[in-house]
Parts: sequence; structure tokens; C-alpha cells
Amino acid sequence: MMKQAIKSGQKLHSRILLLILVTALGLWLGPGQRRIAIKQYEQTAASIQLPEVTPANSQPVNQKPAPESNAPNSEPDSLPAQVNLNVPFTSQAPEGVWDTRHEEYCEEASTLMVGRFFRGESIVGPKDAEAAMRELESWEVKNLGYSASTTAAETAQLLEAVYAVGVKLENNVSSEALKRALANNKLVIVPAAGQELGNPYFKQPGPRYHMLVVKGYTNTGYFITNDPGTKRGANFLYKEKILLDAIGDYNNNNPAEGAKVALIVSNRP
Repeated sequence: MMKQAIKSGQKLHSRILLLILVTALGLWLGPGQRRIAIKQYEQTAASIQLPEVTPANSQPVNQKPAPESNAPNSEPDSLPAQVNLNVPFTSQAPEGVWDTRHEEYCEEASTLMVGRFFRGESIVGPKDAEAAMRELESWEVKNLGYSASTTAAETAQLLEAVYAVGVKLENNVSSEALKRALANNKLVIVPAAGQELGNPYFKQPGPRYHMLVVKGYTNTGYFITNDPGTKRGANFLYKEKILLDAIGDYNNNNPAEGAKVALIVSNRP
């Protein structure tokens, strides 16, 4: 019995040491792997020439009326090869304070960027962004009862109420649908499973639920975004497939299984 107890104790001790070693090794490799991922992204981004910023008053792509049910299918209008709308940027922690409150501000930051775009206004530094997001948070608490992790539909309510814009919840999310919206001077906000985005600038492993602005696309298979989850999120490039696969509504904090939905935002007629 004594020998068995000693052997059991030795095995337990060995397992604990192994666990400590694996954990330490993971912590040691983690930052290095992140640095490699950042370097790879920066090299890729540097090799891609962003399209010129699209003027706010540029002529949108004409939309053809939907064909009648008995009419033959018609091809959609061709889209511009690339688009890059001039959207102001802020991170969700504009003053660099990544506390619990600001970890939940991705919806407010996305709303602010889009709202200012349609007002033709810039974001004048960190203090302006912080004050504006707190006002949006106050609206949410007053009208929704909470402000953290708002769904696509709740974020649409916020946009419509505060910025008087038109918002369509697009349930047939595709690369074509997002590009057509952008080509018509509309902006796109997407909820997403943040850890599936693979953004190397995120505090790893990244947010479980996230929201960001899509402001354009390249002719090389990337969406151009303003991602508030990092101070380096202006014009952040995501491969089309990665972004589309990550899209998912809140779904009780399980966006990986959430509805594929996007907010298509435009000026009201």
C-alpha cells in the first residue's frame, strides 16, 4: 500500500511538472508566434496597394430593378474593381484603456464610425471618440436595458435612432452583396466570431464576439475594414473568405453558430 501511494504521488508530481512545463512553453511560444503573424500580415498589407479613397459624393452603381417572375434572368450591373470609402477610424479604446468597459465597446465604435461618415464628420481625436461612445452607451442602457454585446438588430436600432440613417439587415450575406452595397456608397457593419478572424493585433485569442466596419474591397480578394478591436485597425485587410466565414450574430455569446447577418447602412432618402 505504501509503495502504491508513493508511486501514485510520483505520477501526480510528474503530471503537475509536465503541466507547468507545457503552460510555460505555451506562454513562451505565444508572443513569438504572434510577432511572426504580425510580421506576415504587415508584409502582406504592404504588398497590396489600397484603392484611392472614394469621394463621398461619387456616383453610385446604378441598381437594376428586380426582374418580374416571368422575365428571363438578367446579369447584375458590373461592380467597380475596388472601392475604399473614406470612413473615420477609432478603436474601441481610443485613450488606450482596455478595461472591461472598453472591451465591450466594439458595437459603439462601429456605430460611431459609420454615423460620422454619413454626417460627413470626422472623429476629432481620442476624447471626442470616448465622449461619443459613452453617449451611445447611455442610449443603449436607457432603451435596451444594457449596452454590452448588442446584437445586429439592436445595433441597427441604435444607428437609426441616433444617426437617422437607414439600416437593412442583410440575411443573404455574400461577397457580392457586401461589394454591391459598398459600390453604392453604403457601409457594412458585421457581427463576428472574433477569434475566427485571426487578427494578430488582437489580445490573444481575440474577442469571442466582435463587431467591425467594412468600408471597401480590393481587386486582390480582400475586404478593407475599420476594425475597432485594435489601435491598428484602420484599413485592416481581411481575406474575403475569412471575414465571411467569421460573420455571426451574438447568439448567447456563441457567434460561431450565430445567424449570418450584416447591417447595410445608407442615408435615408
